[in-house]
Amino acid sequence: MGSIVINGKRVNYTGTISFENGRFFLDGKELEDLESLTKDQKHIEIKVVGDIDRLQVDTCDNLYIEGSCNKVKTVNGEVEIGGNVFGDVESVNGEIEIHGYVSGDVKTVNGNIKRK
Repeated sequence: MGSIVINGKRVNYTGTISFENGRFFLDGKELEDLESLTKDQKHIEIKVVGDIDRLQVDTCDNLYIEGSCNKVKTVNGEVEIGGNVFGDVESVNGEIEIHGYVSGDVKTVNGNIKRK
C-alpha cells in the first residue's frame, strides 16, 4: 500500500494516481474526497511516501518521491526523487533533482536535470 501527502495531509492509496485540473483520480476514477485538499490553494505540494504504481500530475509546485513509484510524469512543477522510480521520469516545465534511484529515462523539456 502506498500513501501520498497532499498539502500536509496523508492519504493511503495504491495504483495509478493522477492530478488533473485540480482533481484527483485513482486508476481513472475521480476521488472527490481529495478535492478539498487543493481547492482554492495557490501552492500545491504532493509527496509520495509509500509505494504506488504511477503518478501523473498536470500542475503542482513541488512533487517529492520518497517512496517507490513505477513511473512519474508531470507537466508543470519541480520534481525531487529521494526514493526509487523503476521507470521513466518525465516533465515538460520544471527541474528534476535526483537523490535516489531511477532505472528508466529522465527527461524535461524546459528545466534542468540534476543528479546528486
